[in-house]
Amino acid sequence: MKTRTLTTALAGIISFLAAAVSAQVTVSTVLTSLNEPYNAVVDASGNWYVSDSANNRIVRVNASTQIARTWVGIPTDPVGSNDGSPLQAHFNNPQGLLVVSIGGVGGLLVADSGNNLIRFVRFSNPPLVT
Repeated sequence: MKTRTLTTALAGIISFLAAAVSAQVTVSTVLTSLNEPYNAVVDASGNWYVSDSANNRIVRVNASTQIARTWVGIPTDPVGSNDGSPLQAHFNNPQGLLVVSIGGVGGLLVADSGNNLIRFVRFSNPPLVT
């Protein structure tokens, strides 16, 4: 079971971001759609990535627009571990996130807890998915 401390910390991070930009409404909407957020990281461009554990997806908050959308994972489909495009990739309780570069390719390492897997998602590959 996850603690409220992380949710409180995430809320503080998003509130800080919202205060720093003029498009506050779009950032705050991410809080209403998250279900057991577990981890949040930021890439070199200032984009935020949040593991939305119970929704089996990774949410991205775009640094320039402050719009939060599903970046990869399909929250409405059954859990799984198949790779592929954002429209095909499935997670099962993704939790830990780490920004890395592997072989010169930037991306996220995702601890896909329900599948006992560490998965790599490239920043350049997945487009935003709604």
